[in-house]
Amino acid sequence: MPEVLVVTSDRQRVSALQTSEGEGGRIAAVWTGEWPEGKTPAQNPEGAGAWLRGEWSSAGFTAKSVWVIVPREEVVLRHLELPNAPDEELPDMVRFQAASRSSVPLDQVCLDFIPLARFEGREGRDVLAATFPKTTIESFQKIVTAADRELVGVSFSSHALGEWGEQTDRRHAASLPGHEADATLVLAWGNSRVDLSVVCGRELTFAHSARIPVTEGVDPTSTVLAEVSRTLVAGQRLRPGLRVDHGWLVGGDALLAQALETRLECAFQLIDPIVDHPQAAQLKKLQGQPIAAALLLGVRHPSITPGLNFLKPRQPPAKRDPRKRQIAVAAAAGLLLAFLGAGGGVLRLQSLDRQIAKLYSEKVELETVVKGGQPVLNASATIGDWNLRNINQLQELVSLEGMMPGDTERPYLSEYVFAVGSGDVLAKIGGEGSARTRDHVEALFDDLAVKQGYRVAAKQMTISRDPEYQHRYTLDLTVPKKKAEPAKAAAETGKKS
Repeated sequence: MPEVLVVTSDRQRVSALQTSEGEGGRIAAVWTGEWPEGKTPAQNPEGAGAWLRGEWSSAGFTAKSVWVIVPREEVVLRHLELPNAPDEELPDMVRFQAASRSSVPLDQVCLDFIPLARFEGREGRDVLAATFPKTTIESFQKIVTAADRELVGVSFSSHALGEWGEQTDRRHAASLPGHEADATLVLAWGNSRVDLSVVCGRELTFAHSARIPVTEGVDPTSTVLAEVSRTLVAGQRLRPGLRVDHGWLVGGDALLAQALETRLECAFQLIDPIVDHPQAAQLKKLQGQPIAAALLLGVRHPSITPGLNFLKPRQPPAKRDPRKRQIAVAAAAGLLLAFLGAGGGVLRLQSLDRQIAKLYSEKVELETVVKGGQPVLNASATIGDWNLRNINQLQELVSLEGMMPGDTERPYLSEYVFAVGSGDVLAKIGGEGSARTRDHVEALFDDLAVKQGYRVAAKQMTISRDPEYQHRYTLDLTVPKKKAEPAKAAAETGKKS
């Protein structure tokens, strides 16, 4: 079987595992190391790749194919409700809906999706659509190429955790009676970050992640439990009646596992992916890194159907070439038309000449009426344009404040600028602000584009000085002139005249 090199990393450390693809794959080698100063992916992609080439060669890696796992918070995950359509039509439908809801043009991101199983009582289809910046994919390509290898796949951490949880369920099936009918919750906790995956019916139903600042002497358990509750409430909106039958805790401690078991009223087991694995001896280099081990093992045997790969997303099936049939039909139609045209062509031409003369006479009369009413129409348009630009700036600010997501932890604005526009632009709104999470900013931009009809210019988010609101964003909105319906516009013009 072909071998693949699975890689996961953060700002300080990178880990990799070489394994053969398919069920029961053998672990060939494992490696982990800290990024050297000046050769991190963000600072120097080519330098990072050259360093990895030497390290991986020393570790005995021979696989040329590389699969990268990125953190959940770097991915924008959306639940889409689609009409009840066959699977081959889903790629086009997902792309259309994603384009209408995304504040970033689709040509700047990689889009893939996970079709969910049909659910009784829901008429349409549900999918989880995920987008990831193309610029980051291009950076991965540079690193992997410099490491003398080929990038074959990119997925995110929640999906890998879900696959690892499904594999763990099957190994412990004897002690988990009936788990096929219920949901498994996989929770990874470490480095001030919680990552949650809900797996139901061997498919990733919902995923969520959050950064939780850890203060010395303060127990973060209550905050972790709040994120779990938020995840389950959101998951139950997709699958009414969703119930967690059991769960796996990666990282954390026995006290957190006990708190989760009490909150969810089900078995919740703290587990070390390395010790639990049949090939634990080959995984010794990952001791002390249970989350990295779970992510790397989750890509080894894809068990969740279907999977996700930003590098090779789902595409509609290739359509059969209909040209031969079209040519035959066109030839037959041409012969028929030639036969009919020979007998009725003269009568048809005479009828058309009479219609042309009549239409020309009507055209002259209508042009006379239009010229007489043009001054009134011009004055009405001038007054209407002035009224459109008479925007209540205070109301715009109140409306913007009301759209901030996140309840008491919603984003805020530190700067706000309003300017009247010209031409097809009624006004321009700008500002600077900060948010707790990237998802809050994406949700705000989506609502501004969809509900308010603003044109949202996407800007690169930066790191804020506020430790509680680390994501600093730039607000660049254009208020376009709404096009009046033809019937309504004509009625208003008649009233003014």
